[in-house]
Amino acid sequence: MPELTRPQRRPARKRTGNRPAVVLVSELESHLELVCRLGEVGRYEPDLGRLQREDCVFDVDVSGDVLTEYKEAETAQFAQLLGQFHAVLLGYDEGAEARTLLRDLLPGLEGILDAGGSKLLGYEEVLIRFHDDPAWDLGT
Repeated sequence: MPELTRPQRRPARKRTGNRPAVVLVSELESHLELVCRLGEVGRYEPDLGRLQREDCVFDVDVSGDVLTEYKEAETAQFAQLLGQFHAVLLGYDEGAEARTLLRDLLPGLEGILDAGGSKLLGYEEVLIRFHDDPAWDLGT
């Protein structure tokens, strides 16, 4: 997947109580699988927008409302790369917790991770970075 760049910004902090957050923009079939996996990796409570996994609690918004924060050119680029797509906003406290969760959620899925840095990365690239540098900061 080609690397996408855009001005640096943090995704949707107002929706995650000022916690760090990532946006998972997935091809539609991958999005459906991602939502299913949320229930497999922890106690997912969609009505509360929460995923509990061991001692970690993640904010999860599967509504796709976060896409309103993107410029039209960005969403057009998503559509060009992914076809039909949907987004999940994931808020977390610690980067290590988020990395562990994403390692379990992303394999085999098609999509783009937006961690608020200047680059948008394909899921496969994210997993490669996790493998090559287990302490990789999602925001860089």
